[in-house]
Amino acid sequence: MGHKIRISPYAYISGVLLLMVVPARWWIGAVLAAFFHELSHLGAIYLTGGQVIGISIGGLGAKMETLPMSRGREVLCALAGPLGSLLVAFGLPFFPEASLCATVQGIYNILPVYPLDGGRILRALFPEAVCAGIEVFTFIMLLGLGIWCCFAADLGILPMIPGFAALIRTVNRKIPCKEPKTAVQ
Repeated sequence: MGHKIRISPYAYISGVLLLMVVPARWWIGAVLAAFFHELSHLGAIYLTGGQVIGISIGGLGAKMETLPMSRGREVLCALAGPLGSLLVAFGLPFFPEASLCATVQGIYNILPVYPLDGGRILRALFPEAVCAGIEVFTFIMLLGLGIWCCFAADLGILPMIPGFAALIRTVNRKIPCKEPKTAVQ
């Protein structure tokens, strides 16, 4: 196998902060949901004949470096993570924190914004110009929904976090230009 697994210092710091601030049942649920989400991607990659070269874990998620995949395999492997999250959401009724974390993670990851799973699916199926338009529309809708939740629904600033997180991930992404292809999970 010989995978290179790298964990960023940011992931360590955010993990320590998570342990100090969030109750144990919630961070265990979040870690369990993330683990099964990534395990689903990994399983799909191997089941479709793909090969993982390296795995990086950072504060904004995990990244798997793979050999190039066909469009169909890319779609299947990208869908596997949100489907794994759905299995955790419905498969752990005795652990509602993990179920809720898996549901939120699955919904967030299926957003049509690259490098999220939904964005990877979108880019595998449509031309770049179409994907860019859909991403911009998604940002506008997420930020509009977040603003509505803040003021009209009086939910505070928390609903705006997914929109800003997706925006930050997209702005900070590095599009690979050489082999191996990087598939961001």
